[in-house]
Amino acid sequence: MTDMEKAQLVWGDDGVLRSAVFDDVYFSIEGGMDETDYVFLKGNDLPGRFAGRDRFVIAETGFGTGLNFVMTWRAWQKAQERGEVSRNAVLEYISFEKYPMSGVEIQEALDGFGDLSREVELLGLDYPTAPMRGVNKIDWHDRIMLTLVFGDVNDWIGEMPFKADAWYLDGFSPNKNEGMWTERVFEWMGRLTANGGTISTFTAAGFVRRGLMAAGFTMKKVKGFGKKREMLAGEFSSNIENGVNKSRERNPWFSIGRAKKEAMRALVVGGGIAGCAAAWSLSKRGLEVDVIERDTVASGGSSNLAGLYQPHLSVAWSEQAAWVNSANDYVERWLVKHGEKFNDKLFHRCGVFHPALTEREEKRFKSILKARHWLNDTVMHWMSKEKAAEMVGYDCACGGLMVEMGGWVRPGMLCKLLLNTSKAHVLEGKNVLRLIKEKDKWSAELAGGEVMGGYDVVVVANAIDARQFDWAACLPLRVVRGQLSVMNAGSELKCAVSGGSYILPGIEGKTVVGATFGPDDWEDDVREDDHTKVMTGMREVLPKLAEAMQGVEWEGKVGFRCVGEDRLPMVGRMPEVEFYKNAYDDLKDGKAWKNYPEGQMIEGLYVSVGHGSRGLVSGMLGGELIGAMVKGEALPVGRRVVEAVHPARFLVRKLKRGET
Repeated sequence: MTDMEKAQLVWGDDGVLRSAVFDDVYFSIEGGMDETDYVFLKGNDLPGRFAGRDRFVIAETGFGTGLNFVMTWRAWQKAQERGEVSRNAVLEYISFEKYPMSGVEIQEALDGFGDLSREVELLGLDYPTAPMRGVNKIDWHDRIMLTLVFGDVNDWIGEMPFKADAWYLDGFSPNKNEGMWTERVFEWMGRLTANGGTISTFTAAGFVRRGLMAAGFTMKKVKGFGKKREMLAGEFSSNIENGVNKSRERNPWFSIGRAKKEAMRALVVGGGIAGCAAAWSLSKRGLEVDVIERDTVASGGSSNLAGLYQPHLSVAWSEQAAWVNSANDYVERWLVKHGEKFNDKLFHRCGVFHPALTEREEKRFKSILKARHWLNDTVMHWMSKEKAAEMVGYDCACGGLMVEMGGWVRPGMLCKLLLNTSKAHVLEGKNVLRLIKEKDKWSAELAGGEVMGGYDVVVVANAIDARQFDWAACLPLRVVRGQLSVMNAGSELKCAVSGGSYILPGIEGKTVVGATFGPDDWEDDVREDDHTKVMTGMREVLPKLAEAMQGVEWEGKVGFRCVGEDRLPMVGRMPEVEFYKNAYDDLKDGKAWKNYPEGQMIEGLYVSVGHGSRGLVSGMLGGELIGAMVKGEALPVGRRVVEAVHPARFLVRKLKRGET
């Protein structure tokens, strides 16, 4: 994946904003709002085509200042005010941008459009404070979902499974920004457009018209905006008849498709972070949700006093890094939006300091800083030993990496907040023995003989207990025992520290130090040796704090993390195992090129398990991913990441090895 790059802005003497990279304007000198209205809204017969739609999807190349989005948002709102669009209807807006601006720059760029002041203010509030390479999905206002994909559109357009009803082909002039106007982009536009979908663009360039026609669009030249003589507009005819869309789908065994029918009721099995997050996301989307927990909510791995959250520290882009970073970003935005009224009781974005205990670690941390996974350096930065002591509150053994986009969360409180802000119905002390599918509905048989039924969707999010179900045999779940120490004393620690152990700032007069890692260890006894291990880790990085904690009473807390064999969770639809064995048997012979059928899933059955030590953030994103899948929305992560956490991946690997 190529890097995103910071926008280079220049204000001209004429008061118009330009890109220094492309020497081109962001909007017309003759009026930015009028240009957007003419070229993109009227060019796609909007807002007229909004009428009567429950969902409308717009895709765009070149988010720029966000003017097109803000104008579209306003047009959607006015259509609702006129009664042409239901208040429950959803507008999805997906935009690709290689040169993103900061939120401050966007507000400055749109400051002159007084009629849009309310929309611009809200855009500035919810726009990512630290734009991240890849997918940045924002649950906007008024059932509007904005997905910003930061990076080269050539790399990312194939990562986003959606069907657009309208395309805004924007961006800088084709003769100045040739890298965006490519055959690959045109071809993918055809693949990602719904039948009857439309497209418009300010340019009338011949190669653009020919490229879009080859992708399945019927194109025509129409009068351009202002002094521009012509522009292009078109309609997509069929994704079956045109040749480019007959090409083989990449990895068809990792099916992402939405449910066959509109889901109304859902059952979530498990009351930890993963289950509560799934319940919240489904309830938010209008489903009636029941949550069944065999014990009490947040009684398992979610019962710790507090846990650490932070991005994945990696030099290279990987599916694992992308998953964790997206999850961390999602959780930070969720906490600010829904949990800020709890002040420091629920969470604290205090930052996480990583001491560089060896030269190798120092080199790695500095390489991470150069990797540019985020647009700015507010996410993480290097600190000297002296500066670290000032920021941490104690003398540190060395300098290191300060991660600002991290801190601690109280998982039990988070679980309860997720349920309290949803409309989910919770049943505690109930054990699900079997899940039964009859025709198109699911039911759950509980211990004692009670049956709960009538569900369109079931989400299994009960960690290692998922193994009790026959269909989960293809999921290689295992347990990792972890013990942390809760010291009965606070500290002067100003931020979290993560080295040999992690240490959290004082919470309710206690200091949390963790945690050990014991694969396949089911013993729940508290061990003195494990306490010694985590305290030794503290001593390596914060010797004075460790000295102060000597002789302090402590309480051990043992928990069991559920993990997979590849350090990624299992989130998504469950595969029909027998279909996979029959349809993909040739994979063992190396016939990956074959035109295989799309993978068949068990209709309505989803899992969110194996989140491991990142469960605080990973479980939250897992719930949001499932909610988006159920409703057929743009997903909060790219296709490759979806495939990396797909529950069918272990089955496919075995088929490739000829083991089933």
